[in-house]
Amino acid sequence: MMHILPPGKSAVRIQELAQDVLMFVGDQVESVATAFVNGDQVLLVDALGSEEDAAWLREVLQGQMGKRVRLVAATHFMSDHICGMTLFPEALTLAHRHHRHAFLSQNRPVASFYRDPDIVFDNFAMRWGATSCASCTTQAKRWTT
Repeated sequence: MMHILPPGKSAVRIQELAQDVLMFVGDQVESVATAFVNGDQVLLVDALGSEEDAAWLREVLQGQMGKRVRLVAATHFMSDHICGMTLFPEALTLAHRHHRHAFLSQNRPVASFYRDPDIVFDNFAMRWGATSCASCTTQAKRWTT
């Protein structure tokens, strides 16, 4: 596990799950974002749960690693998963068709984290580099590398 520590941070972590698959674990809110890297492009699944953690995620991916986030997919549309979506305005966003219901049903939705998804799905399968994904209406998902 790598530790890339921005000023004033103590527990932000990056773990390599597989070749070209990195898991980022937030500090302010212990949520995760997973980056699937394909050359200089990234598919990001979830976007951490605090503004500070999400800003750090963007700095690492785009600033330090020189990658471009092309797509941000939300496993579900709750604030602890979507905070960083607004920090990647050039990326397309992907969410299940019940995203708005999920967002509004949480205990403390943070309106500033909300971003309408560009792509809404019910069932889908996709491939990103060496990684494939399948999802269905129950929002269960399966990622394989």
